[in-house]
Amino acid sequence: MSREIDDVQLDHVHLLNRLDSIIPSKVQRGFSSQDVEFTCVCATEQHIAIGTKVGITYLYDRTKETVDKLRFEGSVDPVSCVVCLETVDLMVAVGTTAGLILIFQVPIDCDLDFEGNKGKNRTTKRYLVTELHRKTVTCLAWSQNGMKLFSGDEEGIVACTEMDYGVQQSRSSFVVCESDSIVQVQYHQRMLLISTIRRTILCFVSADDRDCHVVQVGMKERKVLGDFGACFHSSQARETVIFASRQIGRAHV
Repeated sequence: MSREIDDVQLDHVHLLNRLDSIIPSKVQRGFSSQDVEFTCVCATEQHIAIGTKVGITYLYDRTKETVDKLRFEGSVDPVSCVVCLETVDLMVAVGTTAGLILIFQVPIDCDLDFEGNKGKNRTTKRYLVTELHRKTVTCLAWSQNGMKLFSGDEEGIVACTEMDYGVQQSRSSFVVCESDSIVQVQYHQRMLLISTIRRTILCFVSADDRDCHVVQVGMKERKVLGDFGACFHSSQARETVIFASRQIGRAHV
């Protein structure tokens, strides 16, 4: 096992050094400065998004080696989680400790318009989701097409925000409410996998998105509470398998 690990080639270690040199170590807050501390990270093939305690999400473009700041004016709440999805545009969703969800629609190629015509510049569009979570947003997950964003918080609330990019609006609704903090959510083919510090459940979402049938993964709840997540895995036989982590390094399949 140790020999196989030694043979692994790490091609992008230099990226961390590059990021550290172009992201400022401090930001100005009035007459004083505040340290920039990283809180969360998400990466796609082309971008790396990093959340901070100062309410700014830094977006690094691996190809251009540039960094942009994503934030709403007046928002200084620490970033608690961030998730990215590359579709036609880059969709970046940010959760905060105040329960806000900030969504940024970032054009991947600013030299093209929606029809692919050159000469037009598109700007980043912003969406703000409020009055959905009252406590820290702990996790976020996009649907594969970027039309739905699922969010979980410290109170055990899981919600769904549906995006309407044509009219630049969003609509949110509650999915389930657990008694414990949400650790992880993942969506796959109308199935929503939710992990809390106590258990993992699977929600089968109806075709009209109005009903959700809940099934617990595993026969028993966890004896030891903790940040144990779960994820989907699609095999070559097109079967969907769930990997659910447990305490003491165990995993249920």
